[in-house]
Amino acid sequence: MNRFLAIAALILCAASSATAQKKTKWSADQKEVLSVVFDMFEGMRKADTTGYHKMFTPNAQLHTVMDREAGKESLRSDDMTKFFEAMAKPREIIYDEPLWDMKVEIDGRLAQVWTKYAFFAGDKFSHCGVDAFLLFKDKDGYWKIFELVDTRHFGEENCNLPKKFLRALSDL
Repeated sequence: MNRFLAIAALILCAASSATAQKKTKWSADQKEVLSVVFDMFEGMRKADTTGYHKMFTPNAQLHTVMDREAGKESLRSDDMTKFFEAMAKPREIIYDEPLWDMKVEIDGRLAQVWTKYAFFAGDKFSHCGVDAFLLFKDKDGYWKIFELVDTRHFGEENCNLPKKFLRALSDL
């Protein structure tokens, strides 16, 4: 009986250790990269993109893979200036793009963030997909987005939305 209790205790310790590791899985560098992504979405929520020039390289690119019509996927490239203007436009409803299932890879001065998202205009669900960010660490040590690609799936039936979303580093 004592052997059974010892084994059960070991299993519980291992499980709680794995849970603790899961909660603190982000390195300081990964959090630094993620802060740029979360700051971008915070600016979008507040319609305040004044800090966007610090988050993006001057020649940043934006692309979308869209599946609005079944069997007709399209790749669209957009002008970042138009994106900034659209996000900064004063509006009564809040644009919100909560995230989940984030992955961050870093190799030297290159970072990639791959994350699922859902887009809401106020309380109304619009679409979901994946955001893929490519970031570069500049000579001053700041991470900047140089490419942003997203997919868009329309209709809540095409999305597996989680119960909890991520909107800030403190949510990790």
